Amino acid sequence: MELVRLVGGITVRDIDNRNQAREAASSCARNIAEGAARSGARDKARV
Repeated sequence: MELVRLVGGITVRDIDNRNQAREAASSCARNIAEGAARSGARDKARV
């Protein structure tokens, strides 16, 4: 969530770039949360 706050706090003048940066940061947070919830043997083998 710190990444989402950091990206939200920077100044990006172009609205499309700003929205893309915020979406990317949110996507990273969701992917980390999803990966942390996985506990199967096949998931652990990929690390």
